[in-house]
Amino acid sequence: MNESTKTDILNAAKYLFYNEGYGQTSIRKIADKCDIYHSNILYYYKNKQTILEYIFKIYYERFLDLIFKIEKNLTPEELILCTILINENFSKYNKKFKKLYFESIDILANILHGYAKEYYPLIEGVKINPILESRYLMDIILILTVEKETHKMFGDDQTNAHISYFKNYKLKLFAYLLDIGTDTFEKAQITAQRVARKIDYNQLNIFNNNYRITIEGDIKKSNKV
Repeated sequence: MNESTKTDILNAAKYLFYNEGYGQTSIRKIADKCDIYHSNILYYYKNKQTILEYIFKIYYERFLDLIFKIEKNLTPEELILCTILINENFSKYNKKFKKLYFESIDILANILHGYAKEYYPLIEGVKINPILESRYLMDIILILTVEKETHKMFGDDQTNAHISYFKNYKLKLFAYLLDIGTDTFEKAQITAQRVARKIDYNQLNIFNNNYRITIEGDIKKSNKV
């Protein structure tokens, strides 16, 4: 397996997904950008969904790295609220990312479900409870769908009042679905807001051309070039 070709495919796909959209990007377009035959891509990746899934996993690894550099000892509740606020802020300021994000709800739901099982204690043990695992996956899909439809409803009318209301609604929806008590939620929200203000959103943007995705075994972080 040629690792150089594999990384070239990832970076070409990253560029096209971000600039032209997931739906408008075909395997053939990715191949043309890499100057290879499109059948070669299918040797390395099952389909374009697999490629985007890999890219989003790298995005969330960087996401978590940046959070933990600011605050290492977050509670699970603080961490989950941090991810909501930071992702909302990033989507607000990065329209291309926002479009790609909402095109990829099915992919994102599975990725976020994996991180939730790792970081959130209420769903530890879901491997032995398929019904509970399905419920949390459906919760994530519900939240992502609500987010998408709300943004679609507001359109370009992203006033501060709308953004503030939606952030609070989404945070409370998470709290309700994950059975987070009121006191715990309020304390976690204060910490999450502080961390979200300190995040360097430029570093979070792995879709920027200044970052090149590299492969070293499993999922690894992007490297600045």
